[in-house]
Amino acid sequence: MPNTLLKDNLQRLMHPVTVMRAFSGSCVALRNAALRPHLAGSRAAVSAAFRAIPGKSSWALASRLLQMPGPHVSMNRRALLVCLALGAWSQADAQTIARENPEVQTLIEALRPLPATRGIEKPHAAAAAALTIEFEPGSVRLTEQGRRSLDTLGNALGSEDLEPYEFRIEVHVESGATASRDQLLSKRQANAIKDYLVKQYQLSPTRLATDGRGSSQPIKRTNPASPVNRRVVVVNTSSVQ
Repeated sequence: MPNTLLKDNLQRLMHPVTVMRAFSGSCVALRNAALRPHLAGSRAAVSAAFRAIPGKSSWALASRLLQMPGPHVSMNRRALLVCLALGAWSQADAQTIARENPEVQTLIEALRPLPATRGIEKPHAAAAAALTIEFEPGSVRLTEQGRRSLDTLGNALGSEDLEPYEFRIEVHVESGATASRDQLLSKRQANAIKDYLVKQYQLSPTRLATDGRGSSQPIKRTNPASPVNRRVVVVNTSSVQ
């Protein structure tokens, strides 16, 4: 938790909503035209502070930046430094999660492009992974389990290993009222998955394509209405010939 001094200083400098966004690593103060002239020098100060306190928390870094000596360092610049620091630390934390979480690492391995044979031939199959991402019945609202699954996917897609690649999100549903409604629902759910990943993990929208497959490809062909047929398939389109 941030210390009281840090929160009080930020609240005096910035709008409360901006303060809360800074705590989440997405401070909108970086877009404030009044602070843009300070950006270049602030980045250098952040780098210096990182080197000065290795291994400490982001809040230790933020406190250090707010208490920087020298009258030439304005409180506006200090607030900007805090925002930059929290954003950078947030990215570092995401990489740590990707390295240490076995589920994330397994997903990274599944979605990593297959190596070329003898350095000449390209892989013949796309790297892909089938996931269970739950929605409320007939809805685009994610369940708690669905959000947890997407958190794993978001950490994997945001990792350094998969950052260079583009992906297609395919959603399959069980047979419902009509094939056209099934297709529409699956497309809306695929878009909801993309929206979650873009908003929560700052993934570029251009990296993610969506495809609603409806109920046309059931796993259990003898019972197309079975919930078993619900699934999400993530395909690394950069590995497709």
